Amino acid sequence: FLNGSSKTPQIRPIDKSLLISHSIKENFVPPHSQLPPDLKASSEYTVIEEAQNKPEMSETLIAQRECMIKYGLPLEVENEFGMKFRLIPPGQFLMGSPKTEANRSHTELLHESEIKYPFYLQKFETTQKTWVAVTTKNPAREKRLDFPIQDVSFNDCLRFFQELNEKLNLDQHSYTLPSEKEWEYATRAGSHTAWH
Repeated sequence: FLNGSSKTPQIRPIDKSLLISHSIKENFVPPHSQLPPDLKASSEYTVIEEAQNKPEMSETLIAQRECMIKYGLPLEVENEFGMKFRLIPPGQFLMGSPKTEANRSHTELLHESEIKYPFYLQKFETTQKTWVAVTTKNPAREKRLDFPIQDVSFNDCLRFFQELNEKLNLDQHSYTLPSEKEWEYATRAGSHTAWH
């Protein structure tokens, strides 16, 4: 390529039916909210429209809707610091990875796992603005308030949640990092492949 011997790159059109699209709609607010006092239903939420030939996506969206109805919970919520969370329904999934998956660690044994409770997971990374509002410090080398917080350790994150819980007058583990099981379940989003 660098010596000019490469062929002209070919442009391949993208089949848009295979892409996930989204739109914004008014959020469902249950008449009798089961939410803790620090959270409120967002006024709007992101609606995911499933791509064609992705049956696992349809199942995931149905499970999410059923969870909203069964538990009387809105799909998206936010707190006074502007942190937005998405409802993750309970369910079963295969945790770990098959032996044939590339870059697999020997500790990633494939096994059935279950999340028995609904929970909320933050939609986006915690911004520097939110971190500063809670801790009054910004440890990021590149200070840009709308960017995700960076240059923090695991212990810094634990202290952040401790301070957040104190500021909102909540029990110690009300806000916390997701467990490995919660994270893998949420990020797989019903998929059975290496990538969601």
